[in-house]
Amino acid sequence: MNQLKKRLLFMMIGAAMVFAACGGSSEEKVRKQIMAKWEEQDGYEVKAEMVVQSPSETATYSIDVWHTKPDYYRVSVNDANPEKNQLIIRNKEGVFVISPHLQKSYQFKSDWPLKHSQAYLIESLSRDIQADPEAEFTEQEKTYTFVTKTKASHEQSLPQQTIEIDKKSLLPKRVVIHSEDGQEKMELTFTKIELGKVHSAADYEADPFEKATDGNETASAEMDDTEFQTSYPTVQLTGVELLEEKTAEGPNGKRVILTYGGTKAFTLIQQPSPKNTLLPVHAPGDPAPIGMQMGGQTEHSLQWEQDGKLYFLASTSLTEDEMLAVAASMQTPSLK
Repeated sequence: MNQLKKRLLFMMIGAAMVFAACGGSSEEKVRKQIMAKWEEQDGYEVKAEMVVQSPSETATYSIDVWHTKPDYYRVSVNDANPEKNQLIIRNKEGVFVISPHLQKSYQFKSDWPLKHSQAYLIESLSRDIQADPEAEFTEQEKTYTFVTKTKASHEQSLPQQTIEIDKKSLLPKRVVIHSEDGQEKMELTFTKIELGKVHSAADYEADPFEKATDGNETASAEMDDTEFQTSYPTVQLTGVELLEEKTAEGPNGKRVILTYGGTKAFTLIQQPSPKNTLLPVHAPGDPAPIGMQMGGQTEHSLQWEQDGKLYFLASTSLTEDEMLAVAASMQTPSLK
C-alpha cells in the first residue's frame, strides 16, 4: 500500500512539473509568435479609435496610421473640431507635425517614435512587451493580455498599459493606459489592421495643406478679435507658487510672462499664435504628446500651440513629464 502511495505521489509531482513547464513555455511561445508576425511585415495600415480622459472632459479621436519600413510614418489624428486635426509624418527629411486646417507645420530632427510609447503603432507595442521583463501575461478564452510599463513621456503619470491581443489573428485589439492609481486614462481600440500594406516614399511627403477643410485658405491659429485672456496651469505642484506676472508687447500682440518659484521653478510665456505660414517652422527637441496634440520638447523646455495661443515653458527643475502635466492643465479663469 505504501509503495502504491509513493508511486501516486511521484506521478502527481511529475504531472505538476509538466504543467508548470508547459505554462512557462506557453507564454514564451506566444511572445515569439506575436513578435514574429508583427515584425516580419514591410508595412501596415491601421485604423483605431482613441478615448482620452482628462479632469475636465472626455475626448474621442479617430486615428489612421501608415507605416512602411524602415522608418516612414503617416499618422492622421482627427477630432470633431477640425482645427484640432493633426498629421504626424516621418520621412527622409525629418519628422513633421502638421495642422492642415490651421495651415501650421513644424519640423523636427528627431528619432520619433522610438523615444515614447505610441499605443497606435504596432512595433511600439512590440518594443514595450519585449523591454519589460516583468510584464504580466494572462490568457483568456479569445485573448492574450500583456500588462507592461510605458516608456518615457508617460512614465511617471501614466506608467502602465494593458495590451489585449486576439488569439486567432495574433493582432492587437485594445490598449488601455493607466494612471499611477490604476485609473483608465486612455483607451485605444483597433478597428482595422492590414499587414503587408506598403506605400511609396511619395505617399509620405509632408504637404501641410492638402487636407485643409472646406477650401478655407485663410484658416489660422491666430486669436480672433476677442480680448487676449491669460491662461494659468491648474496642476498642483507641491511648494510651487506664482511669483510674478508681466505683460509686454510681442511681434504678434500681447505677451504674458509668468514666473513660478519654489521647489519646481519655471517660466511660462504665452502670446497669440503667429500667422500661418507656407513653410515648416523648425522646432527644437522631439515631438511630445499634450493630450492628443503635439508640442516640441527638449530636456529643459516645451513649446506648443493651443486655442490660438503659442506657449513656451522653460525650467531646469521640472522633469519632462511634469512639463507635459503643466501644459495639459492650462486653463483661462473663465473655463476653470
